[in-house]
Amino acid sequence: MIRAVLFDADGVIQSSPSFVAMVADFVPAERRVAFAKAIFDAEQPCLTGDADFGERLSGVLAEWQLDSSYDDFVRVFHDIQIDQSVLRQVASVRGLGVMCCIASNQQSYRAKYMSTVLGYEKCFDREFYSHTLRVAKPDKEYFRNILNELSLSADQVLFIDDSIPNVEAASNVGLKSEHFPSNSGGERMGALLRQHGLRVA
Repeated sequence: MIRAVLFDADGVIQSSPSFVAMVADFVPAERRVAFAKAIFDAEQPCLTGDADFGERLSGVLAEWQLDSSYDDFVRVFHDIQIDQSVLRQVASVRGLGVMCCIASNQQSYRAKYMSTVLGYEKCFDREFYSHTLRVAKPDKEYFRNILNELSLSADQVLFIDDSIPNVEAASNVGLKSEHFPSNSGGERMGALLRQHGLRVA
């Protein structure tokens, strides 16, 4: 019996531009891929709480000698579109008395924005961000830490993610795990949830 559902964020309940698209207004076209990689690389240790993203981002902007301000870039980084059709399915699952949680790799700045500004703190029962767990998917410890936090056995938890390596890692820990093709929407989510006995609309 499923007692909790873990939803990935990006590609499942929300979408955002790629790193290359995000930097389009900051550097010339021929430099976008390299700059996007610099931002991506700077963020990686922040996903496990081992570095501060604000400091790392400021360092990259200084290294690239950009006139754009830190705040301008963060606003682009927080360009997130919520899939309301998926959130309605989340609400339906919660209505069944089943716990719903975010399970997402995020650095602290973006996680706080998602929780407070986007309102996920009210939409979900728990939020499990990698920077607070100090480990990121697909590391198996990520899932084991969540199970410990929830005090549930692996077979009582359903995990949904658009990343196949993450789904495989969760399955190896014993969670019921499903691949959700990126941005598939609420109808696809509802069908997936019903496959696991969750009687959503």
